Amino acid sequence: MIPKIRPLDLLLTREIKVIFGRGRGIYFIKKYGAAMRKTLFLVGVFLVLVLVGCSFRESSDKNKTAIDFTVAAKDSIPDEIVKTIDGKKSEEFAMSFTVDGYTYIAVGYGEQATGGYSIRVDEMYETDSSVGIHTTLVGPAAGEAVNKMATYPYIVVKIEATDKNVNFE
Repeated sequence: MIPKIRPLDLLLTREIKVIFGRGRGIYFIKKYGAAMRKTLFLVGVFLVLVLVGCSFRESSDKNKTAIDFTVAAKDSIPDEIVKTIDGKKSEEFAMSFTVDGYTYIAVGYGEQATGGYSIRVDEMYETDSSVGIHTTLVGPAAGEAVNKMATYPYIVVKIEATDKNVNFE
């Protein structure tokens, strides 16, 4: 009997022989040579290590602790930060700076067509490896009188100095 050639058979090399189950779509791979077995073993070990490593990192970041923060008034923000924000305020941005014993976290929502926007800090937390902030842009209420000029809402939050990464949500 002449075997039927399937498209996958055309992709095979001499090192791998694929044997097809009878219409069940089950594939058995027969590997030839010690090098092929070692390669597949090492790839398997690598995948296991990656999956285990990712799961440990996720579990360590689940220990969130709320941290105290202050919304910085514009006149209390260092000049270098104000200049950086002014250069980026027309687009959305998220930045952090450590200056004079404090970490300043700035979040901006870019150009808005009218006034009346504010930014709410929904959550500010610390984990073993990072600091996180979750903010929301709050638009003007329906029927509220608003300025018809474009505005650039942003918020700057001040916390004690940290060298941890900042996650913006």
